Amino acid sequence: MKNIIFIIFAIIINLCFSKFSYADIWPNNKIIKIIVPNTPGSGIDIAARKFASILEKQINNPVIIENKSGAAQQIAAQHLLTLPADGTAILFGSTSLISASIIKESSRSFSFDIEKDFAFIFLVGSIKVNQIVSNKYFNEIRFLDYLKSKKEALYCHIGYGSFSHTLGEKYIQNNNLIGIPIPYKGTLECITDLLSDRVDYFFSSPLGVQALLEEKKLNGFYGKEFDWYGLIVSSNVKDSVIKEIEDVVKKVVESDDWKNFNLLDKENIKNSKEFEKFLKNQILEFKEISKNLK
Repeated sequence: MKNIIFIIFAIIINLCFSKFSYADIWPNNKIIKIIVPNTPGSGIDIAARKFASILEKQINNPVIIENKSGAAQQIAAQHLLTLPADGTAILFGSTSLISASIIKESSRSFSFDIEKDFAFIFLVGSIKVNQIVSNKYFNEIRFLDYLKSKKEALYCHIGYGSFSHTLGEKYIQNNNLIGIPIPYKGTLECITDLLSDRVDYFFSSPLGVQALLEEKKLNGFYGKEFDWYGLIVSSNVKDSVIKEIEDVVKKVVESDDWKNFNLLDKENIKNSKEFEKFLKNQILEFKEISKNLK
């Protein structure tokens, strides 16, 4: 009888200890959902799916993709905050999330605060942005002279407050030009009008226009700007869970599979603190641009 009591007591102690030790260990056998703020087949969607496949192998746990496009990533961000804040829901966001959140007109129907409601875990990728122009212009200085000779410079962007919009306006402000932003539903529509000279330029990563650049049907000027991909969770997720996610994600980013796939131009950002510091500076820059944003 004493032995039975002892065994039962030992089992109870073991269960209690296990619950205390492993209850918060991420992902705790739960399905991980990565929210992609764009349509299937888009550049960020391709990157997210590749990342998810590597992460799934790393944690030996199911990882699924959920696409929530629209409003320059604002819909996906709002959706994230409706899901359990236990680290199982992760937004695979990019620069447009920050820029659109700063432009109040583009986020007026959303209740979140980009600086308070989210935890930015890790920068997993980045790529330099091109200023895409007609193939008639092979020299950036000559292209700028051409714009100054016009009364108005027309540029297209993918939604009010998007990164392409913010960069387009930054270029106008820095060069004292009169700019007219024209919103488009997607990159394809912008490219079509660039090819037919209906607009003057468009800021984009080379992923969506690489073939046209290689075929010299369009030309691209590289600048200092880059578009980043990062993992974002609700700020209500426990710090201990965020640290566990960060440790796993770092292994994914450092894996050969991800390095062979991704172009990482900001290799100096190696942890969440550096990522958050970088984003604070970016937010300040976008706030300054937004003062005169059209």
